[in-house]
Amino acid sequence: MALSHALRPSRTTFLIVLAFLAASFLAAALVLFAASVPGLSLLLIAGAAAVSAGLLLIDRPTLSLHGWLVLLVMPPALQLEPFHTLATNGACLAALASWLLADGLRRDPMAWNGTLLLLGLCILWAFISLLWAPDLVEGRRALIAWILSFLLLFLLLQRTRSLESIDALMLTLGLAGWLLILAGLFTVTLTGYDFTTRLQVLGINENMYGILLIIGLPGAMWPVMRAHGGRRTVLMALSVVYLLLTLAFVALSGSRGSALSLLIVLFLFLFSRSVRPWGIAGLGVLVALLMVAPFVLGVVLHRVGEEGGSELGGRAPLWAASLDFIRDHPWTGGGVGNGPFALHAYMAAATGTFNHRLDLPSHQPFLEIAVDTGLFGLLLYALMLASAIWSFANSRHRWLALGAPPGYYPVVIGVTVGFVVSWFKAGGMKHHPTLILLLALMLIPAHLAAAASGGVKAQRPSRAGGETSGV
Repeated sequence: MALSHALRPSRTTFLIVLAFLAASFLAAALVLFAASVPGLSLLLIAGAAAVSAGLLLIDRPTLSLHGWLVLLVMPPALQLEPFHTLATNGACLAALASWLLADGLRRDPMAWNGTLLLLGLCILWAFISLLWAPDLVEGRRALIAWILSFLLLFLLLQRTRSLESIDALMLTLGLAGWLLILAGLFTVTLTGYDFTTRLQVLGINENMYGILLIIGLPGAMWPVMRAHGGRRTVLMALSVVYLLLTLAFVALSGSRGSALSLLIVLFLFLFSRSVRPWGIAGLGVLVALLMVAPFVLGVVLHRVGEEGGSELGGRAPLWAASLDFIRDHPWTGGGVGNGPFALHAYMAAATGTFNHRLDLPSHQPFLEIAVDTGLFGLLLYALMLASAIWSFANSRHRWLALGAPPGYYPVVIGVTVGFVVSWFKAGGMKHHPTLILLLALMLIPAHLAAAASGGVKAQRPSRAGGETSGV
């Protein structure tokens, strides 16, 4: 037994091997450069740089995982291709490799649950649906997106099994939210923004900008729950500023869905003593804006009062066509990734408004799932979401018994309900990183309680600064 353990490769050994490979790539590039083959040499030099960055991230599991999460939701204006794609794929590989080296090789118990199992079954059924999907290229592309969503949720749960690791995740959310706030301030104050038009920041869809700011709320509020004394006062003030600016920017974006979502979040905060101050502050700021600076709310109020703007924002024909398609193909759907293309004929029969779009989604996640993979795929998807909610509800007493901040639950509930209000009528959001993040936030309490009770090995800080690893 001891001999077998001694022969097991360590993380240091793997890092040394990877470093040797990176050095070999660099040496080969220099040789080719000397041989006047600049194109290939530059490619190899870039590869060596990527491997070196990968080595840095592999040794810092939390940094690689959270970096991947940020890259997945990076604003379009900052996505410089092909560098963004390379960085995203590299961060994904580094996050997976760092988990394998930190936990997998030591055979530490995995954080596993019914939600991951059901998501895996969703992916399996999507894979089977390739058998009748007419466009295999689109099918494979959609299947890869599903697999990456599973991997993101899986790794978030593996790396977030202590209060300290939750601190790190919330820090990432908070920093991302504040960067979006600063970008909004820059757009409003320094780009000649017209207050009668919808605010667009860094190329982000106006409806999505507000959702991302709402998703950042836990990151702004969690540090307050974990702080004491004067530090808590300062952090509380900062979180209120974040909330104030979120209200203003959501109003300027003109997104009715985001505005309704934020109002629901603030209203739900009023029902919990631990987060009631934020609800009171947010609604107070809203009243102040109506009295002092009503022009800030002018865009969204104008869109709410538009005669042509219905509650569904023109989605009714899409939903009707989707239901017609599902009635004709109840069990198979159009095949993963092929639903929007199959839906085009049904839309053309109802209206010519969208004839120029051959890939128009249903703009409703449940309908998109059913159009892609049929009612069986929809059942698996609904059960997957329900299992996360069930786990979250059942873990509350164990969470409080650990002495964890009680405000975590009302914050996650409020933000999730607000998110769902906008998500319910959004397109392409059935496995969006923001949804995966919220699923992780609902599942984390159960795994934190399991770690504390000895179900999985406890985690300790590592030398990477805020990292955690099994012992």
